[in-house]
Amino acid sequence: MYLDFAEILQKGFSAFHHLKKGFDAMENRKFQISLEEFVKSINLTPIPEALVFRAWVKFHRIPKDLNSEETRQIIETCIEDCFVSLIIDPNYGNSFNDIGLYFKFLGYKVQSESFFELASESTRCTFPALPQVNLTVTKKENGDFLTALRFALTALDFDPDDHAIRDQCLSLRKMLS
Repeated sequence: MYLDFAEILQKGFSAFHHLKKGFDAMENRKFQISLEEFVKSINLTPIPEALVFRAWVKFHRIPKDLNSEETRQIIETCIEDCFVSLIIDPNYGNSFNDIGLYFKFLGYKVQSESFFELASESTRCTFPALPQVNLTVTKKENGDFLTALRFALTALDFDPDDHAIRDQCLSLRKMLS
């Protein structure tokens, strides 16, 4: 048996094509189409982004009237997708960040903060300001305003044009003065 590199390359290109179509559909708020494209991408070859964004779409499509056990089951599959993506790419910060969000939603604050910290230290993150923003919110909720400000300023370094982050910095500075 031998490896067919042409087939491997074709699958990879096709997977990235479906990943891009999934992102495009997501930007246009066509979540069912984005979910289908991410699944097609994953079925060809598991790409960390496809796994994480499939989880994100599933999480954001949870019906408001869904009972807590069904909601928990969906969130657990989202966490599983993120962990699988970390097996493929242990440096993909979005995976850590999203696991943190899912744990926070489930009420596991300590675990969520740990995953936000791992995300902030990762070498690859689609939106590097996001873990910093999540740590800002977490630290602020815990009453640690100085550390919250430090994370907010780091987020601002990543995204200096973000008015919400800038407002968060101003608010925290007022709290500390």
